[in-house]
Amino acid sequence: MFGLEREERIKRSGVREVFTPHKPINKIEFFFGRQKEVQKIIEQLNTPGQHSLLYGERGVGKSSLAYIASKLLLSQLLRGKLYYCRCDSSASFESIFRDALRDAGVDITIKQTELTSTNDTKIDAKIPFLGGGYGSTKEIAETIQGFSERLSPSVVAEILGGVKGLQVIDEADRISNHEDKLMIAELIKLLSDSGSDFKILIVGIAETGGELIENHESISRCLRETRLGRMTDDELALIINEGAKKIGISFSGSVIKKIVKISAGYPHFTHLLALKCAEDAIAGAYKIIELHNLKFALTRACEDSEGTLSRIYENAVRSSNTEMYSVILRAAASLNKTEFSAKELRDQINTLTQRDNSQQLLTNYYKKLVSDGNTTIMRRTSKGVYRFNDPRMPSYIKIAEKDILDN
Repeated sequence: MFGLEREERIKRSGVREVFTPHKPINKIEFFFGRQKEVQKIIEQLNTPGQHSLLYGERGVGKSSLAYIASKLLLSQLLRGKLYYCRCDSSASFESIFRDALRDAGVDITIKQTELTSTNDTKIDAKIPFLGGGYGSTKEIAETIQGFSERLSPSVVAEILGGVKGLQVIDEADRISNHEDKLMIAELIKLLSDSGSDFKILIVGIAETGGELIENHESISRCLRETRLGRMTDDELALIINEGAKKIGISFSGSVIKKIVKISAGYPHFTHLLALKCAEDAIAGAYKIIELHNLKFALTRACEDSEGTLSRIYENAVRSSNTEMYSVILRAAASLNKTEFSAKELRDQINTLTQRDNSQQLLTNYYKKLVSDGNTTIMRRTSKGVYRFNDPRMPSYIKIAEKDILDN
């Protein structure tokens, strides 16, 4: 009833700890591939005066790599503590380093003691100041502002200078305040200049490392950048094979090839498809996953994909009287190229439809699908050249359309 027996079998198997499309890998025994990149991050952070910045596209495994490299570094070499901050739009310089400062003896947490509802909402707060003692205020905004001015990069560098530890700043691209990014960059420079054992690893989505630190030129010598690209086919296959061994099942060679092809270098999709196939195998008590099993798994994988991708895709193909939008996107996805020309796209559309579609006809459809910015599913990068706004979209389209099984 309600799938409880199925869920019990899946839970007992531990498969959702092996294939993890919805969370970073946090156990070394489930981390496969990327050995050179892990070694590079460890080498950077283990070098006196150096800190590290890891950047790349969404879905290539940055968070997993950062966490595994950090755990290895701290357990084997630095012997310090890991401080991990996953940023959101409200993240600030103060909030990012709050835990590390607390362990160093400086608690900057604002403690609310009383809240009264009046026309002018006010609260009592006690704030421990750097010089010792507590200050009280009725105006919380004024207190926060006054305290924030004390928490400069130089003060934080002095406090953390003697601490052995590593601060990981994940999803740094979500830090919205320009000043906070500059303060982080300045702190890195000060820690490097002083030879501190406290290290910082910045992780985020970007096309260039400079986007995450506002192109702060003065820290180029002490902040080593690593661009994480897509995984190789062999690395993706390794994820599937080694993960399958952990739970006592196997994938046929043809299924592995299909999953790798769909994934297009993104481990997120490899984990997602492998998980759905493995869940069905565990629930159905069979050991070998074949192509017909993958066919059923694709439907569940599509339902379980990231909401943003599905919404953008559904909005793009929604139409009451034509399937042409779907055909165009299938054609673009099947080109397996980051950028493609109007001629390449038209030729592929003609192949799928088995008719000669004029460029003028296609241009009418492109009005809904293509723009010069981020408002549509594809963008125009130059005259007659297109690309998907989200580089993961071709993989999602292949899952949604399921025509990959026929190719």
